[in-house]
Amino acid sequence: MQRKSSRQLVGPTTEAGELRDQAHTEASQLRRQRRDRLLSSKRVRLQEQLEHEHEHEHECSEEEVQQLRNAMLTHDREAITQALHRLHHVVARPSAAVRRFVLEGDAMHFLGTFLQSPVPEHQLQTLWCLSST
Repeated sequence: MQRKSSRQLVGPTTEAGELRDQAHTEASQLRRQRRDRLLSSKRVRLQEQLEHEHEHEHECSEEEVQQLRNAMLTHDREAITQALHRLHHVVARPSAAVRRFVLEGDAMHFLGTFLQSPVPEHQLQTLWCLSST
């Protein structure tokens, strides 16, 4: 019986190890590419969906601005909170009516008043409005 040298033993084992590592690397690259494609397609779909939703969400007519103003004049906490919440959404991409309300109207006066409000939710929504402008 002929005994194999250590060099003969290491050769095939090393080749098999290298092949296994190479196959693992290729499989890993394929998984990464699939994951990247999936994430990219999800991002595109989500962005399109958000843009579509926000197109209609940010449109605010003169009548709606007047309703927001009237709600801010009330002493109803819930109405004020809802008006501030709506305002912080429409201020990000304002219509002409919202722009006039903020720049020429009394929106900044309201926001200053609600920033000092004892109601934490009013303060929070006011900060959202101010940070969106």
